[in-house]
Parts: sequence; C-alpha cells; structure tokens
Amino acid sequence: MRKSKQITDKDELNEIINLTQEEASTKEIIMRYFGDFGNGSKYNPYDIIEVPPNTYGNKNKNKNKFTTTVGLWIFNKSFLEKFSDVIGYINSTVDADAYEDINQKLSYALLENKIELEDFKKFIVQSQIIMSCASAICPSHTNAIFDLNKKVSKKKKELENKYSEGIKNKDLVEIKKMENELLDYAKSEIKDDECADMFDSGARSSYGNNFKNMYVSRGPIKHTDGSYDVVLTSYMDGLESKDLANVNDAAVGGPYSRAINTSAGGYKEKIFLNATQHLKVDKPGTDCGSDKYITVELTKKNIKDWMYCFIKEGNKLIELTSDNTDKYINKTVKIRFSAFCKSKKDGYICEKCMGSLYNRIGITNVGLGSMIMMSSLKNASMKAFHDSTLSLFDIDVDSVF
Repeated sequence: MRKSKQITDKDELNEIINLTQEEASTKEIIMRYFGDFGNGSKYNPYDIIEVPPNTYGNKNKNKNKFTTTVGLWIFNKSFLEKFSDVIGYINSTVDADAYEDINQKLSYALLENKIELEDFKKFIVQSQIIMSCASAICPSHTNAIFDLNKKVSKKKKELENKYSEGIKNKDLVEIKKMENELLDYAKSEIKDDECADMFDSGARSSYGNNFKNMYVSRGPIKHTDGSYDVVLTSYMDGLESKDLANVNDAAVGGPYSRAINTSAGGYKEKIFLNATQHLKVDKPGTDCGSDKYITVELTKKNIKDWMYCFIKEGNKLIELTSDNTDKYINKTVKIRFSAFCKSKKDGYICEKCMGSLYNRIGITNVGLGSMIMMSSLKNASMKAFHDSTLSLFDIDVDSVF
C-alpha cells in the first residue's frame, strides 16, 4: 500500500513552491523529483505540500493557503498557471478523461478570446514533453505485475469450468462475460500497486487492450472468414501451439482493415464532399429569421457537440458558450439548425442557423466539414491495426428506430 508523506522541510518546500513555469516544464525536474534510478525517487507524485497565499496564479493569485500534491503542483505550474484566471487550479487526479476536459475548456477559452494562441501552442508542446516522462511517473512493470500470472491462471481455470459450455459452442456473449470477469479480477489484484497507474491514467496503455492481452488472456478473436473463437492464454503465459494459427489469423484483420476497409470511408468522404462543397456560412450576425428548430436534450456528454449553436427562447436567440453551459445541462432546448435555414443567398447558411463556430475559426466553406462524418469510418478502420479486441454493445431497438 502506498502512503503519501507531507513535505515539511522548509528548504525542500521553498524549492518546490518557487519553481518557475520554465523550470517545472523541464524533463530534468520530472526525472530529479520522481525518477527512480535504483535508490528510490526523491518524491512521489502523491506526496503532500501546503501552498502559501499569493503563490499561484497569473493575474489573480490564490488568496488562501491550500493543500495539494507535488505531482499536481508540477503539473499546474508547467501547464496551466498561464490560464489560471480561466481554469483555476486543478487539484484532483489527472487521467486521460481529466486531460481531455482541460483541453476542451482551453479550446473554448481560445475560441472566445480569453487566452492567447501562442500560450495554447505552448500548452500543446508541453503535453508532448510530459508524455515522454510517463514511464518515470507511472512505472508499468513492478513485481506485482510479474507475479500476477500465477493468480490469474488459477482464476482462469475456475472460470473455464464456469463458462465451459459457452467456450465449447464459441458463444461470443458468454466468452465476453468470462473475459470481463477475469479482467476485473486481474485489475483488483494490482489496484494498490504503482504499476496500475499507467493503465488507470490512460497515459499510454489500457486495461482492455494492452493489459488484457499481455497479462490476462488474448480472449475472443474474429477469424478472417467471419467466425469467432477464443484464446485463453496471454502473451505473458506464452501462447499454446493450438492457439498460434488462431492468433495469426485474427492478426490479419488489422492490416486488412487498414489497407482495404479504409477505402469505404474514403469513398463516402468524396461523395459527401461533392454534394456539400458549395455550402458556405454567411457573415457574423446574419439571421434568416427561420421559425423552425430541432429539440435536443443537452447532457454533460453531448453538450460539446452543440457549442456555439443558437438556442431559441421565446423571441430571443441565446448562443451556447462556455459561460452558460452549466445552465443548460440536463435541459431540453430548441436549437436553430442548418437544414431549416431560409437564407435567400444561394449556397449560404446564415450564422444563426449554422452556429458561430465556423466564423470563430475563420472557415467560410462549411460544406467541406461534412467529410468528418465519413472520416470517422475511415479512422476506425485504421485504428483496427492497433487494437483487435472485440467489444459487445447493448442496443435499445426502440431508441434506434
């Protein structure tokens, strides 16, 4: 079990607190503070410090003292202090989802002229610098993960008996149930060890792909003829001879998808492009006066898809921005929509029906953006080269049709 320690030595605390943004952004600091080169690391990212008043911030400094961790202090100093007036201080675990949320908020701030473009560019560059230090902050290999094989093998035999009928019949649903149960067990066995940080953070690895295939089970696979099978061994186990043909056959799917299936999405991209390339968004402030709208339930998950669209409230149109999103989450609203635009200018859609996003980023030919729908199909085919795991989803037929 890992335990945080409170940094109380005045000299150490002063050094950490007084790091400049430039110093905190260097690999040298990351390695010196958190790297373990045989004698243990100087600090753990989760060690605790107390930050005095008037210490952190861009224009507006913190008025009160607050408690944080060394890792979060370095992260905020190197990444976010320049944006503190917009985003504050991030004082909770930063994983892939949290980083995506930070990125989204800063993107909105840039579009709304709250931050400078050059500062945002530096944020992106700093992301790449810190990413290269992930293995020092989140070591992926420890004794716990090497010892995992014995525990998983025992659990695997237990589940093989439980799901023997499904394995025999190559029932994909039953095989996935077994895989999920086994994966949950393996995750619980390393949850308190630092090797789990790499997978929990989403920095470079995932439980469902890297961890599962390497340490748990290769799991269900799809053959090139469309049939399904299961490989119960993991790469750490060493594949059994009977599994080699199955694994190699399944591995063909990734390169095939990348080489051949991308053409389907690519072809549809061209169709959409030819059909919509003439469409343009009209100047800022333009309004065709359309009384039509679509009804949308805005949630925390989907609200980003409607940013900078115009919500109809009585006779008023309210632009959805980062300043008012909280007001509309979990509410059903009426939104002006491009398909209902009544603009009399040939090939143009007014800004109130299109939303202001394209004008904010300086793009007039909005029709070219229609390609992105079919690009998702093309990109999915390309990503299959790196991830051949199978996933099942429950579909509510009533909601689909």
